[in-house]
Amino acid sequence: QTSTTLHAQTPTGPGFGYLWWVCSQGHLFLDLLLSEGTYASYGFGGQYLLVIPSLDAVIVHMGDLANPDYRPPTVEQTRHLLQLILHAAPERQETTFQIELRRD
Repeated sequence: QTSTTLHAQTPTGPGFGYLWWVCSQGHLFLDLLLSEGTYASYGFGGQYLLVIPSLDAVIVHMGDLANPDYRPPTVEQTRHLLQLILHAAPERQETTFQIELRRD
């Protein structure tokens, strides 16, 4: 629990724990507003791990970096996928999140 606690604030919104990016005032991943307690790890080539304890959810995206034809997902593709997952999550009383839909 200590590693996923906010220890340093960044100017762009999310904070940093011990080796984890942590949700700060709803900001963590793309332009999705997520519940406090959410944390993530970002890797090379569009790989990420997003943990949302209030939804009892872990979302992982892995890339096939050994494949020369692999192309990481775009920001828009990643945002859309996460929006679909969050909309499908069962409602929980203690959970509050908001998704800002952007039509670019």
